[in-house]
Amino acid sequence: MARVVLSLGSNCSSAFVKNGLDWLKEKFTLLRSSTLYETPPAKGSGNNYINAVAEVKSDKSFEEINSILKEYEMKIGRDDQCRKINCVPIDIDIVLWDEEVVREWDFKQKFFRIGYNMIKDC
Repeated sequence: MARVVLSLGSNCSSAFVKNGLDWLKEKFTLLRSSTLYETPPAKGSGNNYINAVAEVKSDKSFEEINSILKEYEMKIGRDDQCRKINCVPIDIDIVLWDEEVVREWDFKQKFFRIGYNMIKDC
């Protein structure tokens, strides 16, 4: 089973991140998660983000999990219209896969490091 560390964020409402964590518990084995925290947008302007980092365990492949995450984002309302107005209801990305960094840029960002530091030694 793979151990997968995910970054969650929303610049719309903390409820989207809380609901995302609840959804992860339903879909995967949730091993641990950070508390919610706020960060400025990593790529410039816009609303601050509410973030969390979670670690899950799954027997699904990287591609399957990534597809499940992106389907959830679209279901919650992440679409082209939201992108045009710089609204991110929910963003969930795989950052580490079995301790291997798969999103180097995200791994180095404050929005990930804060939450990762909360869970990495648990």
